[in-house]
Formats: sequence, C-alpha cells, structure tokens
Amino acid sequence: MLKKLFATVSILAVLLLAACSTAPIAPTGPGWVTLIDGESGLQNWNRTGDGNWRATGGAIQIDGKTNKDAAFLYSKESYQDFEMYVEWWAGEDANSGVFYRITNTKTINTKGGYEVQISDRNEPYPTASLVNVAKAPTTFKAAGLWHTFLITVRGPRMIVKMDGDTAVDVSNSNFPNGPIGLQYNAGTVKFRKLMIKPL
Repeated sequence: MLKKLFATVSILAVLLLAACSTAPIAPTGPGWVTLIDGESGLQNWNRTGDGNWRATGGAIQIDGKTNKDAAFLYSKESYQDFEMYVEWWAGEDANSGVFYRITNTKTINTKGGYEVQISDRNEPYPTASLVNVAKAPTTFKAAGLWHTFLITVRGPRMIVKMDGDTAVDVSNSNFPNGPIGLQYNAGTVKFRKLMIKPL
C-alpha cells in the first residue's frame, strides 16, 4: 500500500515539475514582427541613456549604467494599436519596465508614455502594473524567474497579462501612439523574446 502511495506521489511530483518548467509558447501567424529573439535584435533598437545592453546567455541583458538616468532601448517604429509579447527575467533588486506609446524619445518617462512595471519593490505600482494608471495585484512577482507579458492595446483599452493571467484591464487615452521601449533602472534584467503585431 505504501509503495503504491509513494509511486503515485512521485508521478504527481514529476508531472507538477514538468508543468512548472514548460517553456512559454511565443505567438505565431501573420503580422507578428520579432524585435528580440535570444541574443539577436539589438540592431532593431535605438538607445538613450548609458546602459550596458548586450547580447549574452541567450538573451539581451543589462545590469549597469553609468549615470542616474534610466537607460532605454526604444523601437525605430511607432505603434498605436497592437499586441506585444515579451519574455523577460528580473533579479530581486531589479527596476525595469516595458514602455509603449512613447511621445518623447529624448526624455522617456511616464509623463510621456505608458509603462508596464517590472519591480517587486515599487510602490504603489508593483510588477505588471500600468504605472500611474492601474495597480496590479501584489500576487504578480518578478524576481528570479522567466515570465511573459502579453500587452494588448486597442484605442483607449489596455490589457496586461502576465504568465497568462490578467493583471490590468483598463481604459486610458493619455497617449495616442509612439515607439515601444525597454527601461532599465537597477539590478539585472534580461529580455529573450519580444514580438509585436500591429492591429
């Protein structure tokens, strides 16, 4: 009896481990444009700030900058309505974010664009929140694991899903269109996939 119970528990543990380690599935189909794919893609972005963005370890990584200003990669194209898929990793002390509809690429901040937060320590807008617009539940945590964002923007409506679960669903019309961007403020942050589909 105990042997059967042990065998059943072992099988369940293996299945649970397999489910937890399943790699995310990137979107496919017409219309999707890949801007980051593993270590490829830095050529698709402009830079502002002095961050050490580089291709290493199967991703685009940053873990330092030489001044107090945020460092950014921002896209060469502008977008209004879109779906965006991002695979990312952040250390415990990371402070980063995914920006979109940036209106001023010389000074990128939440006064001129939307930011989906990557920072467990940020208050009152922790990971997966839309900074200054909508707070995500504190159950969404970044540190130490690979995660996905699926960000859908149609007109004023914006939906942020993290690892398949809805974190934010809100309407806001502060910023109409503009480039997308990857922000860096602190810690270690990696991006291994970024795809966008204009709608």
